[in-house]
Amino acid sequence: MHWADHLRLFLIVLAAALACQFVYGGLVYFVLTRTGFWSIWTVMAAYLIPVLIIDHYGIDTPGEARAIIAWIAFACLVAGVSWLFARKEVRVSADML
Repeated sequence: MHWADHLRLFLIVLAAALACQFVYGGLVYFVLTRTGFWSIWTVMAAYLIPVLIIDHYGIDTPGEARAIIAWIAFACLVAGVSWLFARKEVRVSADML
């Protein structure tokens, strides 16, 4: 594979990931703010639950199961960024206890 093919594949995957994030993130934001459940913990759960479901039902090899840790870290990162960029009036303080 030529380096340009790698770049093209990266851009295609990045575009698909961003499109998915905008759709899913928008849906999460809309549902959680309308129902009053907008907090860092519910946003994190909204991103982690699909990853855990895919891990439990969609992965059949041990190597893929171990690689899911990176996706969990990414889901937590996206949840945190979504939380930080939310409008101030929908944020609720997240107590550790």
